[in-house]
Amino acid sequence: MKRKAVLWSLLGFHLVFVLFLAVWLFMAGISLMSFNDPSVFAQAFTWFVILYLLSYPAGLLAAVIAGWRLYSRQRYRAAILWNVFPALWIVSALGILMYANFS
Repeated sequence: MKRKAVLWSLLGFHLVFVLFLAVWLFMAGISLMSFNDPSVFAQAFTWFVILYLLSYPAGLLAAVIAGWRLYSRQRYRAAILWNVFPALWIVSALGILMYANFS
């Protein structure tokens, strides 16, 4: 891949993922308020879902740093793959929302 194409791809990925930070903030706020019964917090799955949703900014930051380090070392394909990594949170959060709405 060419250097300019990868540069614009990285910038585009970062723009989209930063826009999803607003969605993440909403999800983080609503994830704790969505449990009415306090006994739900005794279940491990509940904590897994909450921690998974709250870890998006850390994963985003790790992907941004790794992507730019790989870009500076001219490993363009690896930089692109690292920057697609936060999309896993977005897709899974959408899946969790769809599951919660239809069940």
